[in-house]
Amino acid sequence: MLTNQKVKADQLVEMIYQSKTGELTKRVVKVYGSNKTKIFGYCYLRKNYRSFKKEQILAMIPKKRRA
Repeated sequence: MLTNQKVKADQLVEMIYQSKTGELTKRVVKVYGSNKTKIFGYCYLRKNYRSFKKEQILAMIPKKRRA
């Protein structure tokens, strides 16, 4: 992941994430917070709260909300 990319609480993002087993997934996540190594949020793919290691996020862009 781009280390200089910042995420804000309540921001909706779309990400490509690589699991520790190497599986790639495209996810939409509502971010609730982050620290030095992880992003925390609600994952709409898994329908649950998750934490994501920043080193395993391959791409991430803000997702526009529908009007």
